[in-house]
Order: sequence, then structure tokens, then C-alpha cells
Amino acid sequence: MSTYKLPIRGKATNGASHDGALHIPEDALEAQHRYRENSKRDFRIYSRGPYDFAVSTSKQPSIALWVAHVRLWASVPPLTEAAKREQAELWTLQWIWDYYVAAAKKAGVAKEDVGQQLEAEYGVPWTYITDSIMGRTDGGIEAKKERFKEVLLDFLNDFKETEGGMGGVEVDEDGNVIWDEENELFGVTVVKIDKGDGHLEFTEV
Repeated sequence: MSTYKLPIRGKATNGASHDGALHIPEDALEAQHRYRENSKRDFRIYSRGPYDFAVSTSKQPSIALWVAHVRLWASVPPLTEAAKREQAELWTLQWIWDYYVAAAKKAGVAKEDVGQQLEAEYGVPWTYITDSIMGRTDGGIEAKKERFKEVLLDFLNDFKETEGGMGGVEVDEDGNVIWDEENELFGVTVVKIDKGDGHLEFTEV
């Protein structure tokens, strides 16, 4: 991974100055990585409007988002068409994409724009992701909620076994992660941020 320095895309403002274009950093994945490391948020969404957006989730999904990002880090960008389609089928990219879509919807950012961001970061066109939880058409919302819970708990238990260090996530007497009732189906908190380094926050959406 390069050491490209994130360009400042304009001074921190109160939202009065923007050009209506979608500005994504040249090294988009590294920029997202640094934003996560240097802020209290899970990720950043870029927009064409006067603000970008900082996004937070609850504790268990936040762990899954970070690990999904780190696991993809070593394999991006996929260099062939086959590799892109294979990556689109991974739970890691699907999980990130569902959260991007949820955040973009709440922030009023077009799905196509956040899809452009995802491709800039991970090298996979968003249209290749056809089997994400929210992309499924069968079973309705309750089926999506059940699949969300299943994927999250399976991941957390696998992570506990393979990488240890659950960061305070509670387990039951059998060592399985306890479902946190605070988790929503891709629930997000979205806050307006400046279009510079993103660390100046304004109001919640």
C-alpha cells in the first residue's frame, strides 16, 4: 500500500462552498483507512453536496466492518474481471456495501455515487454485488434481519476463534457471542462533516 497523502479538498466550511462534483481521493482506500484510524467513526461517505458524511454503527457491526476492510486490504485492487466478480461474492465486500447503501440513503447520496466510491476503494463495480443481504428479494424484511444476525454472529465467533481479542464483546457459557439487542438491520448514525479532512463535524442527519 502506498503512502499517498490524502489531499485536502477545500477548507473546512460550514457547508457554503462546493462545486457539485463528486470528489474522491486518488488513493481512496488508504484515505478511508486513515479516516477510520483517526476519527471515532466507522467510515466516510463522499457527496456532491456541501458536506461529506461520517458514519457510525453499533459495536458488533463496527468490528465486522473493520475486519472486512482489513481482510480486503491485501487483495485490492483485483486485477482481472474474474477476480472482481469473485470478490463481489465475498461476505466482506457485501457487508461493507450494505452499510454504504444504508448510510447513503440516510444522507441523501445517490446509490450510483456511493457505488463509484466503493469501486474507487475496493476495485469492484457495485453492480457486481448481487447477493448482499439487502440485495436479496426473497423472504421480506424479517428474512433479511435473520440473515443479518446469522452472518454477524457467525463472523464474530469465527473471529474470536481465529484471531482472538474480542474487545469486550460478551460470550455465553459455551463461548458463543451474545447477540447485542442494540444492533439494527444496517442501522447507522450519519453526521455531516467538512469536505476537507472530515474531522470537523456538524449536525446529525
